[in-house]
Amino acid sequence: QVSDYTSPARRILILWRIMWFFYVIRCSDNSLYAGITTDLKRRVHEHNHTKRGAKYTRGRRPVYLVAHERFKSKEEAMLNERAFKKKTKPEKEAYCSDYDKYRGSSEKGG
Repeated sequence: QVSDYTSPARRILILWRIMWFFYVIRCSDNSLYAGITTDLKRRVHEHNHTKRGAKYTRGRRPVYLVAHERFKSKEEAMLNERAFKKKTKPEKEAYCSDYDKYRGSSEKGG
């Protein structure tokens, strides 16, 4: 956590170590939602239980995590999110299916 009292060198180290995630969640209506975050567990919880979840997912609860990838920068995660959102629905489903096969099972959140 970065605070006003953190030394400049420590701030750089903390910010450098932050990992960004591109994630895909499946909503109760079987639609997919993609986003980026630094904390997957917190973000899935927000989508399921708070007003901080995306407006899109609030009416489609419960949601669960179906795929995620880790990146060293926010920019990389955003590029991956943008590329995913340009895919067709069948391509998105294939991505999630391939991820599920690779990981062994989907990760339920909440």
